[in-house]
Amino acid sequence: MTTRHSHDDTDDLRAALFGRSVVSVQTDEDDYNPEGRVLLDDGTELILQGNEGGCSCGGGDYALTRLNDMPINGITNVEVDVDEHDGYSLTYRIFVLAQDERFELAAFEGDDGIDDYGSGFWFTVKEPA
Repeated sequence: MTTRHSHDDTDDLRAALFGRSVVSVQTDEDDYNPEGRVLLDDGTELILQGNEGGCSCGGGDYALTRLNDMPINGITNVEVDVDEHDGYSLTYRIFVLAQDERFELAAFEGDDGIDDYGSGFWFTVKEPA
């Protein structure tokens, strides 16, 4: 089963990662909007992609700028933080808590622009066959 969610669906992101361990990550840097792939210990794949605003002005475009390639074991919680810079630019960060430490799993940077072209990131949970 495969389901796609927005950055607002923190509970679904938490449900996908809770109790799991990050085994490996991969970034597809050939695309205009790179995807990050996070493989979990049970074979579930979490696919991360920044929002594509669809405007030639770049409004609503967010790029995956960081993906933690360090294995993370025993995830106990997930948090999404949003930092605002200069009124328009935003950074969305996915943090996972494991072994009483907080690790940044991924970060997306972009700009909402002046119209409603979207914001943040999307994630897809692809369960093993």
